[in-house]
Amino acid sequence: MTKDPNNGPSGNAQPSGFEDIVRMHPDGVLVLDGAGQILYANTAGVRLLCRMAGIEGDVPEELNVPAGNSATVTLADAAGCDMVLEVASRAVEWGGHAARLLYINDVTRHTSDYASLEQLVYNDHLTGLYNRRGLELVAEHHWAVAARDEQHVVAFFIDLDGLKQINDSRGHNAGDQAIAELSEVVCSVFRDADIKARIGGDEFVVLVNEDGANVVDNLLERIRHEVDDRNAYPARPYQLSISIGIGRHGPEESFNMAELLRVADKSMYRAKQQRGNDAVRHVDGGATRTAAVAEEDDLPRVAGGFYSESIYQMIAV
Repeated sequence: MTKDPNNGPSGNAQPSGFEDIVRMHPDGVLVLDGAGQILYANTAGVRLLCRMAGIEGDVPEELNVPAGNSATVTLADAAGCDMVLEVASRAVEWGGHAARLLYINDVTRHTSDYASLEQLVYNDHLTGLYNRRGLELVAEHHWAVAARDEQHVVAFFIDLDGLKQINDSRGHNAGDQAIAELSEVVCSVFRDADIKARIGGDEFVVLVNEDGANVVDNLLERIRHEVDDRNAYPARPYQLSISIGIGRHGPEESFNMAELLRVADKSMYRAKQQRGNDAVRHVDGGATRTAAVAEEDDLPRVAGGFYSESIYQMIAV
């Protein structure tokens, strides 16, 4: 690594103190020759290079940004942790020869802080799932993917039954445990691509693209088995009991998150009104475009396709 103390990036003599300014700058400054070899590095630049693995006189390919361009790159440091660097490159002369100056800003901490802040804003603190704001943020994109593939978006509105009784009889720690356990069920049953959120104290929403036959029935069956298996475990302090309402948005409809959740919520309330001996029940509220018809007549409609009481009678009283 070489440098010419009397010549700066322009190839001309610099005013007294200029080199000290560059050397002490908190961001990395590198000068590279045409082959990518390092001609100069300020103190911050040397520190960055020392953090990178396998540096032997030239910069990693990811940092070799063409002159006149900028980029944000992620590199692994010597400890295997990610470094996030903003790199700006410009053409200069160095000692009378063409060279490139790289200005490198380490934004690793800023990126980490932003991710932490985003986690606080968009994710539920107890379960790690999206909160209502996070759900609203990603739902429209999820809908756009489904509409492109001509699929329905299905909203599962899942409510934990008896949370107040658990809190009153076992304490709020047990209530939090029940909420966390339902979150585990949701994460176990639904796919990574499905959008999972806790939008209230005991209310969860999952958005699923209906990309095959019997998707909803299969998911409901898996939920039932998962809950039954947990409830069969000996010496449980409470029985896990849930109600599920379902709403659908068709690809021909304009996206309306509030309407989709309203249909699913209304169906969930109907499911909650049912009584049975098992731990899961559901009502399928059907498509949002027919929800107005359902409002006119509270009788169950199967033939119309928008309301069904083909219910798993599975709720613990």
